[in-house]
Amino acid sequence: MTPEEISLNIDRLVLHGFSAVDRQRVADALHDELHRLLSDASTESSARTTVLRYVDAGRIAADTRSTPEVIGVQVARHVVSQINFNMGGASAFRHGGGS
Repeated sequence: MTPEEISLNIDRLVLHGFSAVDRQRVADALHDELHRLLSDASTESSARTTVLRYVDAGRIAADTRSTPEVIGVQVARHVVSQINFNMGGASAFRHGGGS
């Protein structure tokens, strides 16, 4: 099977209650975790194109001790789970670790 191409564009990331530095740290961690999850993605063998115009990452419950990096990873994992859900519940992306 040839590798699948995955293109993901995040038009807007809204983070309330973070300083500018911490917002950037969350965004960087989100980017890195999405890259890791999607690079390791195991897709179904049939070729298909799926376009999702909107994925709501929802609210992430963050402990006051959570680092921006931990929050970015949580957001990335939630985004991937929403992508899976919006693709009809198929587990298009498999990843290790808890969410």
